[in-house]
Amino acid sequence: MTSEDNSDEPHSSRYISVPKAVQLIRTPFNGNPLELRELIQNVEATYKVVEPSNHTLLFKFVCA
Repeated sequence: MTSEDNSDEPHSSRYISVPKAVQLIRTPFNGNPLELRELIQNVEATYKVVEPSNHTLLFKFVCA
C-alpha cells in the first residue's frame, strides 16, 4: 500500500491551497472571446485540485 492509498490521510494532503490553485489560472481574462475556452479549462482544472469546502473562496478569486 502506498501513501496515496492510505484512507487515513487528511484531505489537505490531496488538495492544494486556494492561493496556489489560483496560480494555475495562467492569465487573467481580458474579455477576448478567443481566450474564453482556455480560461474555462484552467478554472475547471483548478476546482479539481482544491478542497471542495474551499470552492466558494476559489470562486471569489476567479471572479476577481
